[in-house]
Amino acid sequence: MKTKIIISENTKENFDLIYSSFPKSKIVVVSDKTVNDLYEDFFPFPNLVLQSGEKNKEFSNIEIVLNFFIKNNLSKSDTVIAFGGGGIIDLVGLCATIYKRGINLINYPTTLLSMTDAAIGGKNAVNFSGIKNSVGAFLQPTFVFSDINFLKTLDQDDILSGIGEIIKYAVLGAENLYEYLENFEANKNKIIQSCSSFKLDITSQDPFDKGKRKLLNLGHTFGHAIESVEKLKLSHGSSVINGILMIGRFAVSQNLLSNEDFKAIQSLINKFDFPIKEYDFHKLWEYVLEDKKINSDMINLVIPTAKDHCIIKQYFIDDFYEALRCI
Repeated sequence: MKTKIIISENTKENFDLIYSSFPKSKIVVVSDKTVNDLYEDFFPFPNLVLQSGEKNKEFSNIEIVLNFFIKNNLSKSDTVIAFGGGGIIDLVGLCATIYKRGINLINYPTTLLSMTDAAIGGKNAVNFSGIKNSVGAFLQPTFVFSDINFLKTLDQDDILSGIGEIIKYAVLGAENLYEYLENFEANKNKIIQSCSSFKLDITSQDPFDKGKRKLLNLGHTFGHAIESVEKLKLSHGSSVINGILMIGRFAVSQNLLSNEDFKAIQSLINKFDFPIKEYDFHKLWEYVLEDKKINSDMINLVIPTAKDHCIIKQYFIDDFYEALRCI
């Protein structure tokens, strides 16, 4: 079943669609404290409120959410709404996957990052033993409701984190994003639509991450390593931007990306106030070796070959290591 993405500011129409789609379903909500403080009465359903931030994705929260499902006597035909940012959406999606081998899932993202990326595609995971997204599963949400009114409550760091993933989509080739990002405020709806359509198209073709979907990992091999080194103190989007710059420099060194196109990517990134940092290669490498894209002694890398095009290329781990050391 293909996810339906609704980009709408009409809450009543959104609710009517939920009720008509699940007329006999019991519905519950899982959110976090930040979202609940802002929108406590948004949904007329039982609501579990968790702590805010990346701590949502701690392994121990799985038991809390599953106990909430049991307390509310959810059956296999019932529905959970993940109401929040990427952390809540990842956690709730995983719990919806494993509870009774799958219940209905609706994502109601409240951050730019989750509207353009985390809420779409059905990939759900939590962190375990200090390793980012190391325990997960797939479950496609029935609906994703993106309401840009929620963006009004976000601080600049949250907006910037979302723009980090949006730039990823621009480098992958999502339609018109270089143009739209010239004026983010005026083009928010168009940007969310472009990213959503691009990701939904790819994940519909490759729902279980076996081929083309791997393109969506652009910047994430180093980005996740950076998040681990930073102990999650640097936002996901900013970590991905640093990761895109690192893999871009690697692509230039391998004659896969021209200096002109790399400068175009840098120019797009420089329109925004990202914290660009230099990292100790050896510290990052320890976490790169934990990357899920490693298979035996090979690693799949998403490499930009133009300012708006990327390929998936395999390298032997040892060859990749030596090539990186020489940059």
